[in-house]
Amino acid sequence: MSNITLDKPAFLVGAGIFNISIYKKQWSDNYTIIGVDGGADSLAKIGVTPDYIIGDLDSIIDPIKYGKSSTVIRVAEQDTTDFEKALIYFDAPLYLCIGFTGSRFDHTIEVLHIFTKFRNKTIICFHYNDLIFVVPNDWKPKLSIGTRVSLFPIEPTNIHSTTGLKYSATGLNLVMGSIISTSNEAISNQIEVKYDKGLLVGIVPASQYKNIINSLGL
Repeated sequence: MSNITLDKPAFLVGAGIFNISIYKKQWSDNYTIIGVDGGADSLAKIGVTPDYIIGDLDSIIDPIKYGKSSTVIRVAEQDTTDFEKALIYFDAPLYLCIGFTGSRFDHTIEVLHIFTKFRNKTIICFHYNDLIFVVPNDWKPKLSIGTRVSLFPIEPTNIHSTTGLKYSATGLNLVMGSIISTSNEAISNQIEVKYDKGLLVGIVPASQYKNIINSLGL
């Protein structure tokens, strides 16, 4: 596949749970809208025409009808999911992703696979009213006091230090099946998380979207 390089963020919409209010809050003319297979139909229901549609097109109701208004890219191979196809085909400074979790648990946990495989890309997924993203090695977000902050290790992760959290994770070796750090809480407007190695996913309320964008250097 030939990659398409985008000079603005990509908003990927899948066929899973589609929170219209979340989409409308985050949507902007500054984004390239991409319907990922059946996600194009979710967009059509609210009158949005995607710039691109990509996937194997096995779950979209009628891909032909989109041909005049969107660039339709059919990728027939079955070695990757439609979500992966979109991330492989499009290079963007940021990927906002909605409709990839919720309706099926296998689709929901695929997000963790995506974060592992595409760790070099900046990806934020919306899950109902939460945001899911990879935490940088030195993460310094400004958050509202009382914000729920969960740190989930996809790979064993050595936490060097944390500040501004109700429950310190300093010195912990986070490992699935041993110890994780979920349902923590910001007790300061400025928190900091440092880790040396591993892969750490952050989960915070979607209301903190702008703060998370800023904390990722975007």
